[in-house]
Amino acid sequence: MRCLLVSLIAILAGQSFDCSASPNLEGTGLPLRNPDIRIEWLASSNRIPRELMVFKVLPAEFSEAFVKKVVALCEFSNSAVVLGKLKPSFQGQDAWFQGADNKYVSFSPSKGRVYFTNDRAIPLPGAVIEGVPSDEEVLKRALIILLEFGVKESELRRKPDTNELFVLHDVRHLGQRNKETGKLERKVIARGVWLSRAVNEIGLAGQGVSGGIRVVFGNQGQIAEIEFVWRRLVERKPVRCADAKEILQVIRNGKAFVQNVENPALIKSLRIVDATVYYLGEDSLREQREMYPFISLKAEATFAGKTTEVFVNCPLILE
Repeated sequence: MRCLLVSLIAILAGQSFDCSASPNLEGTGLPLRNPDIRIEWLASSNRIPRELMVFKVLPAEFSEAFVKKVVALCEFSNSAVVLGKLKPSFQGQDAWFQGADNKYVSFSPSKGRVYFTNDRAIPLPGAVIEGVPSDEEVLKRALIILLEFGVKESELRRKPDTNELFVLHDVRHLGQRNKETGKLERKVIARGVWLSRAVNEIGLAGQGVSGGIRVVFGNQGQIAEIEFVWRRLVERKPVRCADAKEILQVIRNGKAFVQNVENPALIKSLRIVDATVYYLGEDSLREQREMYPFISLKAEATFAGKTTEVFVNCPLILE
């Protein structure tokens, strides 16, 4: 365990850290620009790799066989018509289809994104609610869908320092009045799950579904929504990662972004207790040209006489 107690005013005077080629982290939090902040580094320096790969992002290649799998999974009644509308996606162009039954599907090779929605799968107020799968069933079915899409479980993000999948659950409710008692009851109308991608065993993080799958199931286990984002990555080059002192300089230079606090300017000190490296994925509605890693620092922040847990996100690559 390496411990550094530093004042950011005095750190690495005269040296520079060029973040120009690093990812844009503005969407991961609020800017931390407090030159008087004091930092105590308690995280292990072994958490920071010496170097990591930077990737070039190319348009996804959606084969005809893959598109047919998606159409079959979504149970379109007129699959031949749907496939005809989606044919441009075989050649790398965006394509979509809107059915009369409120089913919608789109393919965007430039964003590496497939999106499907079926409004009728989630019951409206007053409708019968039945057959909504459990959290366990939802996860199992999501993993099966990924396997059908050619994604192995080993390509998914894990919780730090474990082999356990990083899973976010989505439970949707609707207030419904009990006919016998007259009381308003909260009913589950849909359940979903979100699984993130990993690249070289490093998880993706970012805004929205930046990489991975989000799938929601409604009545009778029908698929209500699928958002699948799997960008095509090509290794560009391995690059050196910043060390602990250089990361602290990033914070000093106002290049870090903090989560879980409304006014970062009020933070007086940080105790960094852990560090996790991620690759930054763009929001699924945006195109991405390159994929860089960044580091998320778990810290105890002190301000206004209080201490709270925050996450400080910093660029990691020196170029």
